[in-house]
Amino acid sequence: MIVLEHDPLIRQKCYDATAEGAKSIIPKFVAAWKKYPYAVGVAAPQVGEGMKVFWFDAKRKIKKYGNPQLVINPILHHASGVEEIVEEHEGCLSCPGKRVLVPRVNDITVSWTTEQGDYVTKYLKDFEARVWLHEYDHINGKLIVDYDNMST
Repeated sequence: MIVLEHDPLIRQKCYDATAEGAKSIIPKFVAAWKKYPYAVGVAAPQVGEGMKVFWFDAKRKIKKYGNPQLVINPILHHASGVEEIVEEHEGCLSCPGKRVLVPRVNDITVSWTTEQGDYVTKYLKDFEARVWLHEYDHINGKLIVDYDNMST
């Protein structure tokens, strides 16, 4: 079950996760992945958990499992400047039926801990950066509806 936009849980800032805690919610992510074959990311608050954890696969094809990455305790290190902002419509499992024009930077440098316990730093751009930032918003209590009427 996906937590929807009016539930207070979806608006809470999440707490740091342990590897064990993060791994314990993988079955919930898998269930959401199977139920919503068009989803490219799911965050812990969307499945009823308050941890800084999400998984995403910006290259996922409809109705295929893909290769989701489990992101534990993510950190946004650098986002490109204002001149690099791109507006695109986004949907969200927690806001069914809504599409919002969301301005986001087009490239980012981020890091997180993997489910194997490795600390990785990556440069993401375009749709992959957008998906990562969308899920990052979730663990900070922010939804796409918060961007409504904010476009440049």
